[in-house]
Amino acid sequence: MDDMARRVGLIRDLSSRLGHLLAGVSREAWTRPSACALWAVREVVAHLIGGAERQMQSMVRGRKGDAAPPPGFAPLDVAALSASNAQRDMALRERLGETLLDAFVTQYDRLGHLLARFDPWGLGHALLARQTRRHARPRVCRPTYPGARHP
Repeated sequence: MDDMARRVGLIRDLSSRLGHLLAGVSREAWTRPSACALWAVREVVAHLIGGAERQMQSMVRGRKGDAAPPPGFAPLDVAALSASNAQRDMALRERLGETLLDAFVTQYDRLGHLLARFDPWGLGHALLARQTRRHARPRVCRPTYPGARHP
């Protein structure tokens, strides 16, 4: 198995396992604090959903040769981009309400299918286009908003 296929399989496996784990979370636990300071479990899940959506949009656009920033994205200032993503993810969490788990499963299933359809060159090209647009190396996503601290 080539490295790209291994990575796609890993993403699909991890998102499936997380989806199953989240399915066992009680209604009350969705509002409990997460390991990310000032974020409840439901905000973290909304952030993951938003990340999957943004990744899919960037991949499809990158495959078409579009390396411009997506509409509505903050300037290529890492702190501003992180804050913008966090605000969008909080709004997404509000909009999805009780359907967070269903949205998580749906989006990561869609992302897994999209990743599987990209040939290794096409997937690398789409991901490179996204990273080139950011002018940054891949990084761990760390939501930023006033008062946030990360483990």
